[in-house]
Amino acid sequence: MTTGTSPASKPLRVEMVLPSLVLAGMEVVTLNLAKALVRRGHDVGITCIEEEGSLADQARAAGVEVRLIKTPGLWPNVVPSVLAPALRQRDPDVVHIHSGAWLKAARAARAVGVPRVVHTVHGLPERDRFRIRLVLRAGARLTDWVVAVSDPLRGYLIDRLGVPEHKTLTVLNGVDTERFAPGQGTSAFRQEIQAGNRLLLGMVARFHPVKNQASLVEAFALVRRNRKDVTLVLIGDGPERESIRELVGRLGLTSDVVFAGNRTDMPEVYRALDMFVLSSITEGTSMSILEAMASGLPIVATDVGGTSHLLGPDPVGRLVAPSDPDALADGLLDLLGDDDGRALMGRAARDRCHSHFSLLAMVKSYEDLYRPSTDAATPGGRVA
Repeated sequence: MTTGTSPASKPLRVEMVLPSLVLAGMEVVTLNLAKALVRRGHDVGITCIEEEGSLADQARAAGVEVRLIKTPGLWPNVVPSVLAPALRQRDPDVVHIHSGAWLKAARAARAVGVPRVVHTVHGLPERDRFRIRLVLRAGARLTDWVVAVSDPLRGYLIDRLGVPEHKTLTVLNGVDTERFAPGQGTSAFRQEIQAGNRLLLGMVARFHPVKNQASLVEAFALVRRNRKDVTLVLIGDGPERESIRELVGRLGLTSDVVFAGNRTDMPEVYRALDMFVLSSITEGTSMSILEAMASGLPIVATDVGGTSHLLGPDPVGRLVAPSDPDALADGLLDLLGDDDGRALMGRAARDRCHSHFSLLAMVKSYEDLYRPSTDAATPGGRVA
């Protein structure tokens, strides 16, 4: 009789590679995945190739080794770099690469004989240039599995980049529905921003052109013509924050828009909101939408990327055209005028998130990909 751990349950040594652990959607997904893998008995490390970022301490506190191995320039895309000996030292069973580090990390992993290389594409490239496509295609050739976080993104990988369909699949992002849940305890944040009895619309995203907060602010100016009892809360930080603040001032909205910055108390912040809004011009699978859904919030979002799949065939929110402030304002006013509808939609959002987008489902999907026995995608290319 054979004793010991079966190959399917044997703990793995997994090394995540990404540009940094700044506070943003992809990085939060990576951190949540790493922490969950540690809880399931795996040895997980994270290598940052640009900077550590504010989430690094959270990773270390959860038992994840974080290293900064700066890998600048284009040359590491062509030949193994300082990243290769760093990976050899870790000797991982799997290198799991995330957007922004693909070819550099795949090249280094293959150079030192890493058995399994997985890459997750979290969103479309900001500029679809020929050189970028060449880099991504080269990375695909060095990768066992190329994962998209939404079906439209998977289609882009196949149709635009030419990644072989048999090595692509969709793994949907997952959220901790115990941490993000409806509940009490919202008064502190409302008191902090002096919300009073106003309805709170909230957007959680980095201040970046792709998130298009400018369109939301313009839509909110239209909302304020009809509703004086609403405050817009913008949570996050980034390079566009000051330009958005200037736009708020020009539109006379300074007393009606709160810039809340990055927060460490996001479950409580979501519970303080009455509605969630996202104005992006492109998305993969938005973690902020999932967190809002888990928190029981109705959603108004632009119909881009995987957002329509998140909200479902009977949407638990309103989908509007991107970069259209009038359409966004109409969607917001529609829900603001329907108290019962908002409550029903929030409960449906919570139920859908709990049923379809759990953190555990995402983690198990990646565990399957990490093991060499995973040789083919399930029908439709989805494992979550």
